[in-house]
Order: sequence, then C-alpha cells, then structure tokens
Amino acid sequence: MPRTQSFALLALAGCLDLTRPAEPPSAPVSPQLTSLRANAASLDAVPRVPEIEVAFDRAMAPPEAASVMLFREALTAALVADARDGVVSLGRLDHRVPLRVQRDPSDPARWSLRAAEVLPPSTPLTLVFSERTRSVEGLTLTADLDGGVQATGVALQVVDAPAAGPLLTPALADAVDAEVVLLWLRADRPVRVLRADGVSLVGDDGSAVATRVEADERTPDAVTRVLRVTPARALRAGVTYAWRVEGLSSRGAVAAEAIPWRLLAAEPGAGEAVRFVDGVVCAAGEVAMSGACVELDDRAMTVRAATSAPAVVRLAVTLGGARRVTVTARGTTHRLALRELAPDVDAQWRLEAWDPAGHLGDVREGALRTSAAQPRVRLVEVLARPHSTSAQEFVEVSNEEDAEASIGGWVLESGGSRSVLPEGAAVPGRGRAVIVGAAFDPRGVARANDPAVRAGARVIVVRGSLAGRGLRDTGAELALSNAAGLTVSRFPGTAPELLPQEGVSVVRADAELDEDDPAGWVRSRDGASSPGGANVAR
Repeated sequence: MPRTQSFALLALAGCLDLTRPAEPPSAPVSPQLTSLRANAASLDAVPRVPEIEVAFDRAMAPPEAASVMLFREALTAALVADARDGVVSLGRLDHRVPLRVQRDPSDPARWSLRAAEVLPPSTPLTLVFSERTRSVEGLTLTADLDGGVQATGVALQVVDAPAAGPLLTPALADAVDAEVVLLWLRADRPVRVLRADGVSLVGDDGSAVATRVEADERTPDAVTRVLRVTPARALRAGVTYAWRVEGLSSRGAVAAEAIPWRLLAAEPGAGEAVRFVDGVVCAAGEVAMSGACVELDDRAMTVRAATSAPAVVRLAVTLGGARRVTVTARGTTHRLALRELAPDVDAQWRLEAWDPAGHLGDVREGALRTSAAQPRVRLVEVLARPHSTSAQEFVEVSNEEDAEASIGGWVLESGGSRSVLPEGAAVPGRGRAVIVGAAFDPRGVARANDPAVRAGARVIVVRGSLAGRGLRDTGAELALSNAAGLTVSRFPGTAPELLPQEGVSVVRADAELDEDDPAGWVRSRDGASSPGGANVAR
C-alpha cells in the first residue's frame, strides 16, 4: 500500500459505531480504538465544551502533545495526511484547538480529552490520532502491512446553538482568595436554578466545596442570566478548583454544559479597597451619570466605568417589581449592557464594585427613563459574498411585532459605510423584508446558484455607500439604527466563525443569545441562502 494512501478516514459517528468492541487481531500487531465517547448523545453533536473519552484495546504509552489533535475544520484526506506525523503546516495551525490529553492513571488503555477553549456552535471538527499514538510496547496505532503508519481521523460537529446547553462563565476566571465569600456565574442565555446546591467546587487535591446558588435577577418568568454562588467554606490555598454543574437548565430545559474555567485559590491578600474612578471620559451618545458613562439604546442600557483596582462590577436595574442584573469579569475597565428592558418607564440603576474576595467596595446609583417603545425589527440573515456578483448581496430583517413596522429613515451601517432606508419602507407584522442595493435582481442568478427572493416577500431597495461598494467580503460589523439614532440590532460579522463564505449566508440561530454573541449566529445549514424565506439554521 503506498504511504500516501496509508491513512484511514472514519466517517461520522452516526455511520460508524465506535462503541462496539473491535474484532481481536489475528496477531498482536498494532493497537486499535475500541470506543470513543463525547459528553453528548453522539459524536456528530458534541457540546461547545467537548470532553471525549477514548479507549484502546491495550495499555497505551503516556500521550505526547501531538498524539491526538483537534482541528476546527471538516474531515478531509488532506487534513489527516498533514497531521499524520504530529507536525502540521503553518496554515493549519490557526485551525488547531488546544487540547488537554490525559491517560487514566487507573486504566492505561483509556485517555480523556478536553478542549481548552469554548467552541462556537455548528462548527465542524476533526479529531486526528497521529503516529505518535503508541502502545506501551511502542507499536503505533493502526500500522499497515508495508510498514507505513495510518493516522485515524474522526469527524465531529459542535451542536447547534438552540440544542446547546447554557454556558456558564465565572466572573473570576483565574484566581480567587482562599477566603472568598461570594462568586458570580454568568449564563449566555436565561437559566433556571433547579436545585440550590446545583453547583459545587472540586479541588485537584480531591476536596469538594458545596455552594449555595441563587438567582441574582428577579424576572416574571423566574429565569436569570446571573447566579450568586456562596461557598459553604473557605477554599484551600494552593488548590485549583473545577466547577461541577448539576440542576441548572436553560429556559428550554436543556442542561447546562461543563464550565471550562478553573479557579486557583491563593492566600488572602490585603489589597487596596476597590473604588470607582471619577472622570471617565464619555463618548458621543453617552451621558455622564454618577461618575459612569451611560448610553441608552432601544430597550437597552450600556454603562462604562473604571475601578482603582481589579474588581467585579455588578449593574442592577430595577423597573417596578423586576430587577435585571449583569456582571463583568474582573478587571479595571468595565462595560456592562442590559437588553430587553421594559420601554418608556422610570428605572433605578445601581453600580457596585466588588473585590476578588466578594466584598462590596463602592456603589454608584442613579435614575433614568428607558427609551420609548420602538418597532422590534431585528437582523436575521446576511449574505456578503454571493456566488455571482456583489449586486446579489442582501440583509434580511424580521419584525417581532404583530403590527407592520415602518422603518423609513432607519440606517444600515457597516464598517463606516451607511445607507438610509427609503421613506415608506416597512416590514410586515411577524414577517420579513430583504434589504438590497439598486442593482439587485430579485429573480436571482440561476447559472450561479444565487436564489430568487421568495415570492411575496417584501424587498427594500437602498442607495448610498452600502448599495454601491456592498458588504465587505472580509467581514464587518453590521448595525441597524432607527430614525432617532438608537441601535436596534447588530450582527457580529468580524467573528472568525462568521466570516463570509461564497454563496452561504449567516442566519440568526438562537434568539435567547445576545445578538453580539457570535454563538447566536450560524452559517445557513443548507450551504446556501434564503432571501425572504425561512432560514435553514439547523
């Protein structure tokens, strides 16, 4: 067998049952994979924080750094051939996901793999076992008959955003005082606390610390994005703690994923008291209030502040009987945003600075009135690189209200370019509209597979810089602002996983996730676009 053909490409887990023990070899030649399990229902739907358990048919040597590698790209023969010897080309290094590989100390035939970063939803992955994967006798994985080495590739797929569990992020994600009295967890979507003891801390010394978990927000539907976590006892200095999550789920009852960040407990320090710094310079559109800079957008509020020392800053907005909360990660500069606030009501806001041990250091307070109710029009699909010409680019918006929304005079802006929507532009109630340039052909370009606009869909033709130069092929942020200048919707178009691909649009995948969170968007699953029609997100 030629060496160029000496690799085995394993198909998707749905097509190959790796959990079934392999037939014993007729002669003891090379080790074999006998099972490969992810912390999800199947290998072609792994979570955004993948943990994979691998079993072999014999004891394996301790894994080297390049024994097994994870790549953020689809399984191909070229990828497996490149990674066969454990050294990949420079162009592929950008696609490699840091992976922690450990051999089970009680069973040398088992390895545990854990990605060292959070993966965006709907990302194709490939797990490659190189020739450095060896048994304790030094035999390479799946050696072929003529002495060449077969590298083994396994195709994986990160689950779609709507199917993924909520991701929890500690506000203190690196080190805490051993005597920490209060911690916060931030969720990327609304969660329910099913058990007060649903989160615990497990030390690398085998110790475990129970916690009390409470919702920090008060909402009509009893969900929260911010959790207050109180350890039952002091942490041990010098011990690194991992989070164990149970009893937490999203609004849709999907269980929370593992928390990928660990905490190192240090000896309590006598640091300086945390204080807010006065004199923060406010930008255009911001208002100085109580030493902070406040900006009001459509049903949203953004606050910028600075602290004299690293701190966790908490923003609480009280509107009637409800309380909305958000927190920042530890730092000295802070930007906090709350969205989906009730419109046109008086509200009280409170800004708090907490030191790393969980003690309140400083407070600022103020009053404001939220922006008046505006049509709820949102960006839902963007095609920046059609198959044919830039004239076939489009941006699609949806109306979340029952009544028709007038959006004449609104502005679509991207990378410094802007176009004003014409007078009379409107989006049907619970419907969609496609925003295009003057040269756009609603019939599509059949020879290039650029589809036509769905029959009956509303088309809004704009002029201006966006209609002329078009959307950037290299990716750009996109914002939709109403006639009053308030930003009503955003698209994070510079995120690496959302950069334009020819003929493939990016669509809104999960309304529970913030618009500026790339996880809330995904490439159209059918590998095309759907102007004016239903989006294929999953």
